[in-house]
Amino acid sequence: MGDLELVVGLECHSNADLAEAMFYRAIAARGLACIREASWETKARAAPIDDAETLLLVRTPYGDSLVLTIEGRPVHLSFQHGSVHVQVGHGLADDVDAILRRLERAAPRSEPVERHVVLVSFWSAGAKDCRARKLRAWPWSEIADNYAAHTRARLGQLMREPAPGHGGQLLLWSGPPGTGKTHALRSLAWEWRDWCCVHYITDPDAFLGDSKYLLRVILGEDEAVNDEDGTPAEMWRLLVLEDTGELFASDARERVGQGLSRLLNVVDGLIGQGLRILVLLTTNEDVGRLHTALSRPGRCAFRHEFERLCAEEARVWLGRRGVDLAVDKPRTLAEVFALAEGRPSQADERAIGFVATRVAS
Repeated sequence: MGDLELVVGLECHSNADLAEAMFYRAIAARGLACIREASWETKARAAPIDDAETLLLVRTPYGDSLVLTIEGRPVHLSFQHGSVHVQVGHGLADDVDAILRRLERAAPRSEPVERHVVLVSFWSAGAKDCRARKLRAWPWSEIADNYAAHTRARLGQLMREPAPGHGGQLLLWSGPPGTGKTHALRSLAWEWRDWCCVHYITDPDAFLGDSKYLLRVILGEDEAVNDEDGTPAEMWRLLVLEDTGELFASDARERVGQGLSRLLNVVDGLIGQGLRILVLLTTNEDVGRLHTALSRPGRCAFRHEFERLCAEEARVWLGRRGVDLAVDKPRTLAEVFALAEGRPSQADERAIGFVATRVAS
């Protein structure tokens, strides 16, 4: 292939840079003109391969690098985040499929894992349009045992709820911080995904205080498609306002102006008539402190206070995960997760003088 001059000028700030520099140097030394690349998910880590010359093997907490030669071809493997990226140097006429198959046997592909994701739209007052993100979600059957018996039964009914027959329904979730309200919200988004899309309001106070912002959200249209004939189908919209207890306390009319009235109009007033809209409010406040207009019959379709796991439920929860601990008082979901991971729970931190800074809801 004639004279070939290849100058590699990589600055080696890390072991990964060193591995890459060594790979390119081996290519140059052999006068090769091509690089074949491939990637796949694997649980394997870098390790010497039989009948291959290992030039460099690097192991770090962040990933592994391996440089070797197989059948005279330089090979670079980079293992990171559960996957491997492969580079094989070769000549123009070389077939390296056999080398790739050999590498795949050394680092077998991971079995595909079913991932449950939902699309959630996020709204803020300053943005022209919402921002959609895919979020990890869990089927209710996989997380139901995270909740106290009564909460589990009530949420199970809600998760199985078919599409409602009319718009403007209010859902009210209350309970102490760490009892799993946000966890349950993701599961609700998954269980209702066929007929309802989730819209998360990042700034509830601005949403309720600005009629233009409110109308922009509730009058927006979501396009979905019927599976049967491919025609457009209107989806229900679940508007989520998290941690809004202070906005809807008994003195809410004085403190947030007309925000409460606007919300109630969305739920069952003139604005909400004919709209396929549900509103979910979550709060850490005692539901008794909320404005009575929120929970009157005919307006609040679902109301529940998330409970702590009792001592026996917490002990059983930990036992299922191989943790044998004595539990002598009710615990939140956040606290039992902390105990399972060997961290002090928030209650324990406060008991010895530390302030808990991580709150799960």
